[in-house]
Amino acid sequence: MFGSHKRQGKEAGAAVRHSFSAMSFGTSLYEPGVGFIPPRDFFVQPYVFGFAISVFDLMRVNIFKGGGWSPMKRFEYMLTAFSEFQGLGQDIARDDFAPTFNALQGNEQLKLGAWHGGINFAAMVGQANNFADDPIIIEACSNPLPDIDFLTGVPAADPTAGFTSTVLMLTVGKFMEETFPSA
Repeated sequence: MFGSHKRQGKEAGAAVRHSFSAMSFGTSLYEPGVGFIPPRDFFVQPYVFGFAISVFDLMRVNIFKGGGWSPMKRFEYMLTAFSEFQGLGQDIARDDFAPTFNALQGNEQLKLGAWHGGINFAAMVGQANNFADDPIIIEACSNPLPDIDFLTGVPAADPTAGFTSTVLMLTVGKFMEETFPSA
C-alpha cells in the first residue's frame, strides 16, 4: 500500500516518544500538568538518537516486515519516525538528519543507546531470552515491577508488563535521571 511505510514510521516514532515520556517523571524534562517537555537538542543526544534508530529499525524489520524495503522507502520511514518522535507533525528534512547521524558515528553513548533500544525491543516482543546474560535482563528478571497498570491500579492485560517496564526503567529511566535530574 502506498505510503504505509510513513504511517508505520509515525507509529514507531510515537512508541519511542512514549518510552522517553514515561520515564521523564522525576526529571527536569517533566512539567506537572503538562508532561514530557524535551528541549530541542534532546533528540540529538547520542544515547537518545541511538536508542531511537535501534528501535525504529527493529520495528521496521520485525513488526512491519520491512526487511526488503528499498533504501528510499527505509529512509522515508526513518525520517517520518524521527519527526513523530520529535513531535514535529511533519517530516524532518533529509539535510537535517544525515549530518547528525554522520557526526555521531562511533560515539559510545550512541552505541549504548542502540544496545538499550535492542534490549527494550526484545523485552517488548517477548524475546528477552536472547539477552539472558545481559546484566540489565538479569536484574529485571530478579526484581520486576508488579504486572499492574499504574494509571488504574488493576492487573495489566499483558502478563509481562512488569518485566518490560523494569527493563525500560533500568535503561531509559536511568539515562533520564542521570542526564536530566529534577531541578
